[in-house]
Amino acid sequence: MFSDNLENLALAGHLVQINFDQSLTSKQQDWLSIIENLMILPKASALRNKQLCLGRLCAAEALMTSGLDESLALNIAIGQNREPLWPNGYIGSISHDRIGAVAIANSTSKVRALGVDVEEWGRMKPEIAEKILHQNDLRDVPGLGQNELLTLIFSAKETLYKALYPIVQTYFGFDSASVTNIDLKRGQLTIELTRNLNHEFGVDFGSTFRVFWSQNKMRLITFLAILE
Repeated sequence: MFSDNLENLALAGHLVQINFDQSLTSKQQDWLSIIENLMILPKASALRNKQLCLGRLCAAEALMTSGLDESLALNIAIGQNREPLWPNGYIGSISHDRIGAVAIANSTSKVRALGVDVEEWGRMKPEIAEKILHQNDLRDVPGLGQNELLTLIFSAKETLYKALYPIVQTYFGFDSASVTNIDLKRGQLTIELTRNLNHEFGVDFGSTFRVFWSQNKMRLITFLAILE
């Protein structure tokens, strides 16, 4: 899916995708068993647990590819909100949908922050546009239908949040950023903050970030890397 953005992905980190219907290797099955013992939530649905565990498996593989020891990659600490607490010296991001999971990771010596999001392509409907859009967001892009545009903007903002939250440690909603430019040919867009988040780290009103994406008829993946 990333054939158009391999160079940008290489700069960002190591990305791993695994689908629910995908056959796992024996090694992956062993890793998944270890993760399930750590991650299964008794009160969560079977689908939710499957998503969580598969996401952690993707993250573990991405971390190992980035150079982290297997035992550390398989035992990522869990935060109060079930978020991954990345090992010292590494950063990553996880996302999942009905098809499977995706994760990206890299050494903090190479990137400062990472974000990734996966969505069913075109799943966002105009009825929820008000919850997603800021007044400065693009409203019409030739070549994209309204559902596709809304899904792309939604995913870009999710990716931005996942990348910035570990830095700013502040919750911010969809109205905190706007997508001001979309380049369909290059598979990239510009997203701009509409509020100050953390002046100490230079994450202020007007700060811009470049988000890359790739999609097919079923699925969209967006990713963002803030380099050191």
